[in-house]
Amino acid sequence: MTLIGKDGRILHEETGRINQVKYTVKGNEGYIRIAVDLEGGFGAFAQPIFVE
Repeated sequence: MTLIGKDGRILHEETGRINQVKYTVKGNEGYIRIAVDLEGGFGAFAQPIFVE
């Protein structure tokens, strides 16, 4: 699981089986998008959450 910010900047990464992720917003991210690598080579992206 990867949290991605403005300009593709990696904000946070975790590996393994994940049930919950905590991230403290700093305010300069622009937006936060979640990218998840699933078993079997599949992946998913969330719509961005914009930070004001």
